[in-house]
Amino acid sequence: MEARIALKNETSRADVSAFAWHRNWDIEGPGREGDEPFRQVWSTLPDMRTVVTYLEDPFVDLRYLAVHGPDAEATCAAIHRGLQTWHLDEALDFLASAGDRDEKVHGVYVTAVTAPPGEEDERILAAFRAVSGDDEVDARHALLIGIAYLGHWGSLRALATELHRDDDTASARRDAGFLLEGLDLPEYS
Repeated sequence: MEARIALKNETSRADVSAFAWHRNWDIEGPGREGDEPFRQVWSTLPDMRTVVTYLEDPFVDLRYLAVHGPDAEATCAAIHRGLQTWHLDEALDFLASAGDRDEKVHGVYVTAVTAPPGEEDERILAAFRAVSGDDEVDARHALLIGIAYLGHWGSLRALATELHRDDDTASARRDAGFLLEGLDLPEYS
């Protein structure tokens, strides 16, 4: 299993490190100040085959944990219990109620990062479709970045194609074209 867990603003890097330390996780890759994105990697107990990577992602201005391995489900549950994190329903509610440009952008990013791995989620598709028609061009640009995080979803690729073809703003059409080019690279196709 693979998952990403978006951290709320009140959860600091130090909170994550303390959480890992209290669980006796082994540091696999210590973070270095100045690296961008900043990342720190741990292996978790009991089998040390589940890996948790903390990322400070400058592209979406979020901090999140990527969890991979056979014990990922239990590790994710522990993280949600022990740290202030976003849940998908909460992210979708935030996006739906976003009133200004910054809230819309943040809502798109949190929803994209919080989206579950695997199959497409109709609620996310509907929320992203609503943003694609938003008057705020920055929200549509954020949507393109959000789509990049979920690029393997065919419906989102189709939405990017619509933006490339039909968006009212030249920069959004251009960026949608760049996104589609990137999604066509062999590792994403």
